[in-house]
Amino acid sequence: MSNWSINATTVAGSPTGISGSNASLLSNPYDVFIGNNSMIYVLDSSNFRVQLWLRNAVVGTTIIQGSAGSALNQFGLMAQMSIDINGNIYILDSNNTRVTKWVPGAGTSSIVAAGNGKGSNANQINGAVGMYVQTSTSIIWIADTGNNRIVKWSSPSTSTIVCGTYGSGATQFSSPTGIFIDENDQNTMYVADTGNQRIQQWRSGDTSGTTVAGLNQLFLPSRVIVDINKNMFIVDTGNSRVVRWTIGSSSGTVIAGNSVEGILPNQLNFPTVSTTTTTSTSFVQSSTSNAAVIGSFYQKSFAMLLLALIIY
Repeated sequence: MSNWSINATTVAGSPTGISGSNASLLSNPYDVFIGNNSMIYVLDSSNFRVQLWLRNAVVGTTIIQGSAGSALNQFGLMAQMSIDINGNIYILDSNNTRVTKWVPGAGTSSIVAAGNGKGSNANQINGAVGMYVQTSTSIIWIADTGNNRIVKWSSPSTSTIVCGTYGSGATQFSSPTGIFIDENDQNTMYVADTGNQRIQQWRSGDTSGTTVAGLNQLFLPSRVIVDINKNMFIVDTGNSRVVRWTIGSSSGTVIAGNSVEGILPNQLNFPTVSTTTTTSTSFVQSSTSNAAVIGSFYQKSFAMLLLALIIY
C-alpha cells in the first residue's frame, strides 16, 4: 500500500491563506476537480467563478464567471462541481436549490436537476451540499442534506427518492453531505452520513445500508471516495484530517492532517472535499482555511489553498 508524504504542496491559491479575487487568489473555494493532464478546476465560491489551473501555473484562468443571484448566469452558494466526458461542468447551487450545467464556452447555464424551490417533494431539494454525476450517463445523484435522503435525477424532469429519512437506523441518515457512486461495482453507493458519524454503503437493490466506516472513529465526515482497490478516502472534517479506510477493516489510517486545525503544510482546517486523479495523487478541500488536501485541498479562513500530497 502506498505511503504519503507528511507535508502538502500548494498548487493553487495563496500558501498563507490570503483571500482575493485576482487570478492568483481564491476566496472560499468549495470544491476541486482534476481533469486531463492534471488540470485543476477550482470552484471559487465567494468569487462566483470556476478557475482552471494548469500544471505549475502561478495564476488561474476563469472559465465560468457568475455573480450573486438566481438567474441562470448567477449563483447562490456554489457547493460542489463535476465534469463529464464532454467537458460539461455541473454545479450544485445549494442556495438556489438546483444543479446547473455549463457547456464549454457558454455564458449561461441550464437546469439539469431540481430548481423547483426548496422543499421535500421528489423534484425538490433542501440545503443539499453533495452530489455525484455519472461520467458516461450524466445521471445525477444528490445528497439532499436538509431532507436526510438521496435523490437521483435520470433527466431534468425525472427524479426518484432512492433512500433515507431522518434518524440513525440502517435505512436512515442525519444530514448526509457526501455521496460517491462506484461505477466499477454495479453503482454501489457510499454516503457520508455526517450527523451519524459514519459512512454507509448501499449496494444495488439493498433496502438498508451497511456501516463500512465510522465505529466511533470519525467526527463529522463530509466526503467519501472509493478507489479501484476498495480503499475509501474519507474527509474527516471535524478531526481536520483525511482517513484511508479499506472496506472490511475496523479502522482507518490517517494520510493527511494531524487532527490539529491550522495552515501548516501538515495541517488542515475544516476540510470538506476530496478527489483523486488517475495517478496516485489526491486533493482535499477545506472550507475555513482556504486550503485543499489528499493529494490535498486545504482551506483557510476566507481563501482556500489547493495542496497536493504526493505518493511515493
